[in-house]
Amino acid sequence: MSMLVPYAAQIIPRTRRAGATSFIYCYERGSEIQLDQEASAITVYALIEVLGDAQTSDNVSGLITGQLDHLFAIPGSDQEALSFEATISHINKALGALTPTPGINAVIIQINGSDVSVVHTGKAEAHMNRGRSFIKITETMPQPVPGKTQAAFSEVANGQIKGGDKLLL
Repeated sequence: MSMLVPYAAQIIPRTRRAGATSFIYCYERGSEIQLDQEASAITVYALIEVLGDAQTSDNVSGLITGQLDHLFAIPGSDQEALSFEATISHINKALGALTPTPGINAVIIQINGSDVSVVHTGKAEAHMNRGRSFIKITETMPQPVPGKTQAAFSEVANGQIKGGDKLLL
């Protein structure tokens, strides 16, 4: 069983340029109805920080979370749920169409039974606490190449979790 515990950590603001703003959004969604009892329940968590004004931040976070909703089948609908990788691809395409490109620090995690998939962008990180070990499960992004467009989210990392593991976004 997984659960988002937003009050377990304190968000400490970084120093920013005068007048710069950012907004942080938390997203959690699980399989409401498990039609196939043999399938594992899926839960998705996202922590999204958008740098910019309130309207831009709302639009970008809505774009990301709206695409994440496609990970779940709609009961009574013929529409199939997308895979995690396909959903991230759709998010990247939608973000790539935005002009100007917004500044985003975000991490998205999907838990499907004991399988976990993680993707991030910007300075966002994900860590796992297992017993006495504290492991960073996201890798540092390479420095952007000037003049080259880079997808908002890069490679998806997959792994396994065990009972008692704690994930920190």
